[in-house]
Amino acid sequence: AGSAVQLASARSSAIVKVAGVTEYFVGTSVGLFTTTTLSGATTTWTRVGSSEINFSIVSQMRYRPADNKILAGTHGNGMFLITLSDPYVLAIKLQSFNAVKQGENALISWRVGYSSSARSFEILKSTDGRNFSGFKKEDAKTGITNYNATDNQLAVGANYYKLKITDNDGSVTHSNTAVVFNKHDGFEITSMIPTLVNNAAVISIGSYKKSNGTLVVTNAEGKQILKQTVSVQAGNNNYNLNFTGFTPGVYYIYAEGPNGKSNVMRFVKQ
Repeated sequence: AGSAVQLASARSSAIVKVAGVTEYFVGTSVGLFTTTTLSGATTTWTRVGSSEINFSIVSQMRYRPADNKILAGTHGNGMFLITLSDPYVLAIKLQSFNAVKQGENALISWRVGYSSSARSFEILKSTDGRNFSGFKKEDAKTGITNYNATDNQLAVGANYYKLKITDNDGSVTHSNTAVVFNKHDGFEITSMIPTLVNNAAVISIGSYKKSNGTLVVTNAEGKQILKQTVSVQAGNNNYNLNFTGFTPGVYYIYAEGPNGKSNVMRFVKQ
């Protein structure tokens, strides 16, 4: 989620209308993504067809309104027919989760798909990024896609938040981690989803201020494997990285910002 296609190149696109809602699809060098709201560089994109297309290059798309299907042509991985219904368009589909500082408080907000099957949401909070406890729980409401909550008891330093989503069938998923820095000049990687990687993962970086940064990946021996320049906005930023071609094994990722090196996160390439 986040600006998920920020580090990918767009190859194809389609605009479709499902149940009165306009959806925008873009085929990229790392898969197929969708959104219902375009907002320039801050658009939140959600991956589509992860079990079929995965991270293939989507070079062509055609929409067939008669049966609500998209035909996606990939580069070297065949063609796929995707029905725009569960689990793609009508699933829980957490479109975004974020936390921003407003005065002396933190505003936590999230957006779900227009036909969500979520039963409840629970905001979890931490001051160390590891040990989370329940902060606020809210039942999902039919027809409501945007939610928010306010934290007026910020700790000095870093305040971490993530969302626990419970579906109607009892299954539980978690969002990325967002961070709010209070009276503290912070810059760090807050989460990586997943950490057991097939081809790609979403990296979240929290920053106290706008700056340019660099994402660096090294192998277990410390050899630099990837170096990617990123534009970091004040607040929380999401980046989609492609690890196709990496040799299976243990890797480490960190960010370099204006104040030096961030924390280091470990992941495994399958």
